[in-house]
This record gives sequence, structure tokens and C-alpha cells, in this order.
Amino acid sequence: MARRSMRLVEYGKPFELTKEEVPTAPKGGAVVKTEYAGVCHSDLHGADGDFGPFTPLQVILGHEIAGTVHDIDPSADLKVGDRVSVYWTGGCGQCKRCEVGQPPACLKGVKHWPGITEDGG
Repeated sequence: MARRSMRLVEYGKPFELTKEEVPTAPKGGAVVKTEYAGVCHSDLHGADGDFGPFTPLQVILGHEIAGTVHDIDPSADLKVGDRVSVYWTGGCGQCKRCEVGQPPACLKGVKHWPGITEDGG
């Protein structure tokens, strides 16, 4: 199955429309079909290259995401078809802070920022 995406190919330039295969869910995670995505100042800074190496070229910007679960790891609590919003940051998922819902303060320093450090919506 294919998807269309807008990828950042050069800082400060228009995005490139791409057609690519839909990824499969990572271990413990899900793939969300984006239905709504906001644009905020972080997206604009990323597109302009203001975050330097944190926002790599070829990334799909957008971290304010709502949609439907398309694929999910069997160990997860959700199921295909569930409507979800995507939290803007994530950590390791295993340290004390991540376990109590504070992934931005991950003790292992793991940073998952959809739309900034990795593909968003």
C-alpha cells in the first residue's frame, strides 16, 4: 500500500511530494494514518533548518497529529481502526520517568520527536 508524504528535502525550500510504501509498526508501536495535522512554529523552525541536526533532511514534518491506527504491534493496548492523537515527544518507555508519563524527562536521554527528529504527520 502506498502513501503520499511531504518531505523536507532542503532547508528553506518547498517540500517535496513523495509516494512511498506505508511502513509497518515498530516493536511496541503503531503506524497512524494522519487525518489532521497542525502547523506550528516548531514546524516552521524545522523547515528553515533552525534545529540543525535535530531535524534531518528527508523528514516528514508535523508533530500535532490525529488519525486512525493503520498497523500496530500485537503487544500494544490499541487496535487497528482506533482513533488517536500522537503525543509530541517520547522517551525510552522503560525508565522511572517514562513509566509515570514523563517521556520528555527520560533518564536515558532518548528523544523521539515525531516531525522533528523522525517522521511525523
